[in-house]
Amino acid sequence: MFLVSLSSTALVANAQSALPAGPYAYITNSGNNTTYVIDTATNTVTATINVGNTPFSVAITPDGTKVYVTNVADNTTSVIATANNTVTTMVPVQYFTNWIRKSSIPITISNI
Repeated sequence: MFLVSLSSTALVANAQSALPAGPYAYITNSGNNTTYVIDTATNTVTATINVGNTPFSVAITPDGTKVYVTNVADNTTSVIATANNTVTTMVPVQYFTNWIRKSSIPITISNI
């Protein structure tokens, strides 16, 4: 299962300031427990991020600084910092978390 979420405001820190770096697509791969970051301008994978077991759904904060990935098999949500595309924390959630949506802050995580 692949799920795509686009970020047009992801930030990348450089030596002087944080500058817009998007747009990027965040795509889950439940087959190998990763999330791919694809530069949509060049259609190339720029990062492969290890997340929890069976990643399924993706949401990006309105400011583009964090990506949330639900992990169905281990009941967690991975929080990814877009500045360096690393998982900053794993949040335990209720069983079989599958959908995540952004309506406004906070992020809503649903269970089946």
